[in-house]
Amino acid sequence: MKNERDIMALLDDSYILEAEPVQRKQRKRKHRFSVAAAAVAACLGMTAITAGAVTIMNRNSTEFFYDSQAEEILESKGLMVSETQTSKHFEITLDTVLADDYVCRAMLTARPLDDTAKSFVEACLANNNGRVFDVCTKDGDGNRILSSDLYYPDSNGDLVIVVESAFDYFFNQSKASEGIELTFTSPMVSGLSFKYYPKKNLESKTVKYSDDITFYVSPIELATVGTSEEAVDKVGFRWSTFMWKEGGLDRFLESVGISREEYDKQMKRNKWFESRLVMLGKYWNAEKNTSLGGSGIGFYPEGHMELMPEGYTDFVGEGRFVRVFWFGALIDLDDIEGIIYGLEEIPF
Repeated sequence: MKNERDIMALLDDSYILEAEPVQRKQRKRKHRFSVAAAAVAACLGMTAITAGAVTIMNRNSTEFFYDSQAEEILESKGLMVSETQTSKHFEITLDTVLADDYVCRAMLTARPLDDTAKSFVEACLANNNGRVFDVCTKDGDGNRILSSDLYYPDSNGDLVIVVESAFDYFFNQSKASEGIELTFTSPMVSGLSFKYYPKKNLESKTVKYSDDITFYVSPIELATVGTSEEAVDKVGFRWSTFMWKEGGLDRFLESVGISREEYDKQMKRNKWFESRLVMLGKYWNAEKNTSLGGSGIGFYPEGHMELMPEGYTDFVGEGRFVRVFWFGALIDLDDIEGIIYGLEEIPF
């Protein structure tokens, strides 16, 4: 029995990208809802997340990773939480919570309020493997639930924090549906806490690949859903992109800050460049090899605990096995008519 796995270990070497990171242009935040933004709206909001809006920071985690149009869409669909907590040295804002059928992503921004806080962040990023704060996530019963927290330094001194959770067996057995309490326990921000609900608020599409495999796409991820772990392993993993509708590719390139001319140039060098843009998005820290996307895990949503012959209790998965891969960009589902898995086109 295999536990949750980092799917980067499954990557076929023939699909490793060769293109060097591209310098992306800086974009100023726009304060209007454009026609192009309206075209993206259908993919992003089914259920608004309830929270008290306190303040919207001048630059937050969504604008850091996504284009300004996407941020406006999230806001128009009620998906911007914008709840702020303040300690002596930091102001932290829960910007948004994005959830589909298999994963949940809470995005926060921490703003240092003084030189002490700035020095603390710099020291942690340099000497603590990129980890800055201690984050604890608990369910409705107060039991800890598994999540991963990632940190990204912004050029203006803010710190972007992303807390990701996969809806595996243990998550589904918790009382997370009653709310997740995200608490910072580090001295600089001790006691700051946010409550959010991992309820699906993103639309999705599925396409049947075979009797055993279904591909699942939401604006934030691609998932391979199999009748068993063996079935998922058999189909393997390939870099993926999309069958774009008319104008869809150009709108996507705009969202990640790449011109069509640059795209065409890079695609001549490397046919997997477009997949790289989907997985890495507009944010790519070449020095630290980090991005919001480009990673994921495999897990069982169902199963049971069983006494092993060795005398210890272990989890045994049952039924569906899900392998997720997080995007570094927001994908407009209305702009795609299928996925390209490796070199194979699979229409919806």
